[in-house]
Order: sequence, then C-alpha cells, then structure tokens
Amino acid sequence: MIQEETVNAGFFEKIRQPLICAAKVFVFFLISQPLIYLFQVPFSQDGWGLFRYYPFWFKWTIATIPMAFIGWYIKRSLIM
Repeated sequence: MIQEETVNAGFFEKIRQPLICAAKVFVFFLISQPLIYLFQVPFSQDGWGLFRYYPFWFKWTIATIPMAFIGWYIKRSLIM
C-alpha cells in the first residue's frame, strides 16, 4: 500500500511542470483572444459582429492545453 502511494505521488510530480506550462498557455489564449476582438471592433466594418468568430477560436484555445503539455515534453527532449 505504501509503495502504491509513492508511485502515485511520483506520477503527479512528473506531470506537474507540463501541467503548469499548459495552464499558462491556456490562460494566455483565454485572455488574449477576446482582447484582440475588442481592439478590432472600432476599426472593422463588422463592428461587434466580429465576435461571431470567437466560438471557432475558443475551440483552439481549449486545444492549447494538450498542445502545450506535448510541447513541454518535446522541448525537454530536445534540450536533453
């Protein structure tokens, strides 16, 4: 029983760094995408209609979580 807890603790310690990396990228995209649209509204002919594209980009924002997780491992393997 003690060994199993040690193995689980090791697993969570191994995914901690890539999980933090994925969370940072996700939060960046979650904040930046709506801001980009807000800056474009006064300069676009569509005006507030630009936000009709946001659901498409929100899907890509959600996709940043696994992409950043994988990217952390790729970068780490290139460094080592």
